[in-house]
Amino acid sequence: MPSMLVSGMSAGIAAAGTYNIRPAVGEAWVIYEVGSEEPFSGNIPDLSYGIVDGALTLAQIVQDPTVAADKGNRPKEIYITRDNYLEVTNEVAANPCFISFTGERVNPNNVITDMVTCPNGAAGTVDIQPPAGETWRITEIGAELYNGGNNHPEVSIGITDGTAVDSIIIQEVADRGQQKALDWIIDEDIYLHVINSAAADVDIAYCGVRVPLVSIGSIQDVAGSAVLDIRPPAGEEWVITEIAVETWAGAGANIIPHVTVSLNDDTNISTLLEHSVVSLGWNRKFHIHIDHDTYLSITEVSTADNEVGVLGYLKRSYS
Repeated sequence: MPSMLVSGMSAGIAAAGTYNIRPAVGEAWVIYEVGSEEPFSGNIPDLSYGIVDGALTLAQIVQDPTVAADKGNRPKEIYITRDNYLEVTNEVAANPCFISFTGERVNPNNVITDMVTCPNGAAGTVDIQPPAGETWRITEIGAELYNGGNNHPEVSIGITDGTAVDSIIIQEVADRGQQKALDWIIDEDIYLHVINSAAADVDIAYCGVRVPLVSIGSIQDVAGSAVLDIRPPAGEEWVITEIAVETWAGAGANIIPHVTVSLNDDTNISTLLEHSVVSLGWNRKFHIHIDHDTYLSITEVSTADNEVGVLGYLKRSYS
């Protein structure tokens, strides 16, 4: 059986030069690591990289670490094909370097990788929606433009059911979410809603895989100071992988969702995420297991109504 491993090493890439990591025709790869011969910057390889398709502008996933290391230290899971592949730039100022990568071959029929343009202005949104009957797991999103303040992508990312459009996962101005490994389970009913924050069109890229999962995503409008219970029916276990909210609190890079997230067993409540604390909890990959007896309670802290949504999947169904 042939090896499923993919790896490579470039020739010497000059300063500001690029190296393409591109599968053969008919193949798809998932890339986990990209390395450099040269000394690191900010404790990560002195490289930037993103997805290109030969037509739209490169959508950066990892920026030059001398500018911003926001996404450089988190785990990577970048799915690429012959048509949508990875372009790596040597950000070292002087010396050429050898660029390396490692990953594995995956079933190309299951890979989701694409680039789209999010327009600016009043119509500045684009939806990432699986077709009927498919569930996708999104693992990466990149953007063409980054702002000059905190160097985050100039898009905000939320979820929608086609009517409710205000639940946000990642704010363009906020640190929350910029360093987390993504695990967004979406289907035809609850899917991604991307909002352009720039004064120009922004090309974006996304990637992931089709998965044999049942999505349990939902969005509801929660009255001020009310509680939304995310509670599976008896005989089901769910995994919550993301929480999206309309109302955020704080300022600048420290703004976070204005909700408290707790586990509830009908007798006691134990908090997982606080509304007023910029904690690592908000910035990590979620993997919250719940069932009918121990479920999730999300408390809206502000006095205004707050659209609240979750992403996740059915882990097990039993009688």
